[in-house]
Amino acid sequence: MSEQIELLVNKTIDEIRDLTESGRLTVAFSGGLDSTLVAVLASRALGRERVKLVNVCFGPYSYSRGLEIVASLADKMRLRLEFTPGYEAQERVWKDGPSCNRCTRLAKLPAIRSGVLGLVATGANQSDTWGKTGIVIKDGFYAPLRKWTKKQIENALSYLGIEVPKIGEAPVREGCKLKHLLKIMANPAYHGYSVAIANEVLLDQLEDFTHSLANVKVIGPLSRNIALINVCPLPPNRNKGENQELTSGDRRD
Repeated sequence: MSEQIELLVNKTIDEIRDLTESGRLTVAFSGGLDSTLVAVLASRALGRERVKLVNVCFGPYSYSRGLEIVASLADKMRLRLEFTPGYEAQERVWKDGPSCNRCTRLAKLPAIRSGVLGLVATGANQSDTWGKTGIVIKDGFYAPLRKWTKKQIENALSYLGIEVPKIGEAPVREGCKLKHLLKIMANPAYHGYSVAIANEVLLDQLEDFTHSLANVKVIGPLSRNIALINVCPLPPNRNKGENQELTSGDRRD
């Protein structure tokens, strides 16, 4: 297994070096597994001084631990890190209803692209739409992990000795909390606030409880927010009672 991962790592490093004509590369960096591996491989291919990380900050819709983890990983890799805002564009997208794909195209990618010259590397892989297309470069965005599976990414990080802390609802997901708002966001101060705060409260309550999934889906009509709490495995009875109180409170909104 290690020989296969080493071969895949070296092949990707060679490709990054060959395709980066300017010798510099910007990495769209979320602090998750995929973008962290891209950052590590890019720094090995080009040198740390030629790699820059850009993180799109979605304000209240980002998990609170996210910025801390992003900054910590950048520091450990000794890579330059810049933040760029994206929550206003995100709110405009979500006003028409949930759409992670539109949010990526109309909020995240333009925010990353703004002010950046040359290629921008993403963590697109076989677990997402872009990776499955096999497209190498499109509109200035480059997918060095397009042929990689999630398992290969995890194995490569382990092989390279890189530990990536969990940011959000589950070990393999970082993302934003708005994907749990299952209706249009007509009023960010009401609908957006509800999903943002509810998910933070749940994760705070489960801080000392090992879980593989924890999120709050916000549903219901525009005039009423209803919370559906998903936790796996089920927490101890004490925490279950606390979560039930949270659910009741949300149903009264």
